[in-house]
Amino acid sequence: TVGLCHSVQGTAEQLARDINVPINDINYLAGGINHMNFYLKFERDGQDLYPLIRQVMAEERIPDWNRVRYEMFQRLGYFVTESSEHFSEYVPWFIKRDRPDMIEEFNIPLDEYIRRCEVQIEAWEAMRDYLEAEGTTVEHERTHEYGSYIIHSLETGEPNVIYGNVNNNGLIDNLPQGCCVEVPILVDKSGLQPIKIGAI
Repeated sequence: TVGLCHSVQGTAEQLARDINVPINDINYLAGGINHMNFYLKFERDGQDLYPLIRQVMAEERIPDWNRVRYEMFQRLGYFVTESSEHFSEYVPWFIKRDRPDMIEEFNIPLDEYIRRCEVQIEAWEAMRDYLEAEGTTVEHERTHEYGSYIIHSLETGEPNVIYGNVNNNGLIDNLPQGCCVEVPILVDKSGLQPIKIGAI
């Protein structure tokens, strides 16, 4: 069993835009647990791209919606894959009853879940109306979600690396064995094979 999340590849695309490097030129290695995963490497042709991410901070080009992650990067030295709004909920540093100034400073949307639900319901209703309309044609465009890549690799044998959540059976040394970890997974005709990271 493998659990899927789009945070690793989605955040990589966001960082690529922030540093103006094409995503297809970037290689990365991430490891941790779902929603608490960090890029251990973020490179182009073997060159560390973390200095370019630091430059985004130095030039004050941090996207407003991404302030928490950049703050964590500054403090920890590794960029977290989970969104700022969710990550701020998982750690005790940003949402404080007696520090409303931090909510504003880090642009934390406390109503994010409600807002997201409203936006998704509107989008689903609009999609339904579009699909039910007379003469509608549907075009398919592959996204960064892993499902189609997994099926393609299993069927063709063409290797692909995804990120998935699996039991920690020696994959990350300094996390509890048996816990669920998010690691790279090689997919090919042989199936899904988690890749050992070692210590993070």
